[in-house]
Amino acid sequence: MHLDMDTVHWAGSVKYLGVHRGKNLSFDIHTFRRSFYAVFNNIHSHTKALEEPVQLALYESYCLPLLTFAAGALTYNKQQVHDLNVCWNTMYRTVFNFNRQEFY
Repeated sequence: MHLDMDTVHWAGSVKYLGVHRGKNLSFDIHTFRRSFYAVFNNIHSHTKALEEPVQLALYESYCLPLLTFAAGALTYNKQQVHDLNVCWNTMYRTVFNFNRQEFY
């Protein structure tokens, strides 16, 4: 496709306000998950000695907004909801030292 004398290149996805959209107008939650785990691991590495309620308050303040960013404007499919729940459940399992099979 050409616009004036320039060639317009097609992209596989577009990023707008931090939300990645692909060709079929689906969106990518991997950036949300990556950001969540980066912040979660950083907080966890510095707060292991704190009591659980304090850790949970920090995670709810800093990590939860990363998972729910733009949630009001997006429609999640079942797999995306599951993937976001796995992130949040992983946080709880880590704080309370549960194995994956012990917490559902």
